Amino acid sequence: MQTTELVAQKLEAKVSSAMTSDVEAVLASATVGEVADRMLDEGVHRIIVVDKQNCVLGVVSQRDVLRQYLATQERSPVSTEVAFETIEIGSLINRDRPLTVTADVPLTNAAMVLAANKIGCLPVVGFHGDLLGVLTTSDVLRHITGGVSVRLESSFQMYSVTQETKVKLPAYIRKSSGELVIPLKSMEKPEARTKYVVLGYDPPSGRILVKFAGDEPGVESAMLTRVDDGCLVVASSGFVTHYNLAGKTSAFELSSHKDNRYIVLSPRQTN
Repeated sequence: MQTTELVAQKLEAKVSSAMTSDVEAVLASATVGEVADRMLDEGVHRIIVVDKQNCVLGVVSQRDVLRQYLATQERSPVSTEVAFETIEIGSLINRDRPLTVTADVPLTNAAMVLAANKIGCLPVVGFHGDLLGVLTTSDVLRHITGGVSVRLESSFQMYSVTQETKVKLPAYIRKSSGELVIPLKSMEKPEARTKYVVLGYDPPSGRILVKFAGDEPGVESAMLTRVDDGCLVVASSGFVTHYNLAGKTSAFELSSHKDNRYIVLSPRQTN
C-alpha cells in the first residue's frame, strides 16, 4: 500500500505524465446518430467535440445523447430517427467555454477540477486550444496506483487460441451467376443473418455493405438469400451488373458492425 507522501509526490507530476494521447474526437457538424453509433462501436462513454482547426469546443457524454433521445421521443416519437440523423452534436454542448487543461499543469490541480465539477474527463489542449489528449479520472487513479496493465495490454494484439486460430475465409462474387457468397464460418454471428439483405457499394474503396433486412422483403431493393454448403448466398446479379463488379475483385475480407446487423466486405489486399 502506498504512503500518503508517495501519493502526494505522484500528484505533483504534470498532466502530460498521466494523460491519454489517443483520444476520440468528432467535428461539431457530426450528427447525433453518427456519434451515438461511434460511441457504441468504440466502446467509449464520452467524446470530445472539436472544430475544423481541431480546437476543443466541448465534451458530449452518452448521458447527453440519451437525454436528447428522450427529449425528441417525448416531443414526437415518429421523428426521433430523423432528428438523430439531422441534429448536430455541437448543439448538445452545454458550456459556453469548455473545461480544459494544459499538459504542464500539476496533476493535483487537474484532479481537483475533475472532482469539483463532477466530470469524468478533461480535454488536454495546447496553447491555441488545440486538442492534444484527454485526462480521465481513470488516468489519474492509474498514475497514483502505478497500474499499467490496461495501458500496456492495449499496445499489443493479444493472442487468443479460440479467435486467432479460426480460419477466416473470404467472400467472393460468382462469375457465372453474379451471386455474392459469404462463408458462415467467417461471420462473427452467423445466427444474425436474415432471409433478406440490402446491399450498398462504395466505388472509391470497392467496399460492399451488406445490411440484414429481416425475413420479409420490407423494401423494394431487398435481395433474397439462402444457405448453401456452409455459405450465405445473396441473389445479387442485378447489383453486380449495375456496378459492373464482375471480375473486379476476386475476394473480400469480412468485418461486422452495429451488433452484427451490417457486414462490410473490403477487397482483399494481395502482396
